[in-house]
Amino acid sequence: GGKPLNIKGRWSATLVKENGRWLIASLHASTNLFDNVLLNLAERAAVLAGVACLATGLILGWRVGRRRKAGV
Repeated sequence: GGKPLNIKGRWSATLVKENGRWLIASLHASTNLFDNVLLNLAERAAVLAGVACLATGLILGWRVGRRRKAGV
């Protein structure tokens, strides 16, 4: 189970009639490559990961710096 996403897009299909039945010959679906829900979620995750890594680096740097000063 994941989160349902509403992705706006366009689609087209080519149909052929064979033996009295309509069949799908081709199907194409696309979405906006530069502005869509998946990109927004990926950007948010990247920002959160960057903030978490920055905070971790600052805390570790501060602790290592304190340890070196105490040992001198």
